[in-house]
Amino acid sequence: MIFKYINILYRPNYRWNEINNTPPKPLSTFINLLIPVAFISTLFVFISVHYIFKGSIDETFRHSAFTFFKWIISIVVTGWAVNGLTGGFKGVKNFNLSFFLTTFSASVFILISSTGKLLPMYNRIFNIVGILGIIIFYNGVKHLLKIPKDRVVGFSFISFLIFAITTSLFDIFLGLIFNVPFHL
Repeated sequence: MIFKYINILYRPNYRWNEINNTPPKPLSTFINLLIPVAFISTLFVFISVHYIFKGSIDETFRHSAFTFFKWIISIVVTGWAVNGLTGGFKGVKNFNLSFFLTTFSASVFILISSTGKLLPMYNRIFNIVGILGIIIFYNGVKHLLKIPKDRVVGFSFISFLIFAITTSLFDIFLGLIFNVPFHL
């Protein structure tokens, strides 16, 4: 299953059409893509907090749980919001496709963001590969959600803002619950 997702990066037009013809169910996207990505991100944060920053085991587990739940909740809410936004931009409302597209494009951001905690060149890597996540989303919007060409840029921009605001809000909310400092 993971190779199917990686192939989207190599042959996007062919894979977008394949996904459009047989859209994955939200539960399949959740189990096969979102949970593994959130788990990998959590593992990177665990290693970073415990081994690099020499955090206590309690602090390490709080940061790890915070990371896992932040990404899971943020992506689910963003997928739901993007699906609702699709109708207003004259696209095809389909939660399966909206959730998959949001999850897949955000996975690039999540993995690089988390990997950056282990690497000293965090900002450069994040900036370069973060753009790739936006490009993946932009390309997928045209193929999967059938947004008209003149509205793709606006739809992508508003979707990106929804993702940023949702992630920031859950950063604050879950940061208070898990007693983890949050950064806006």
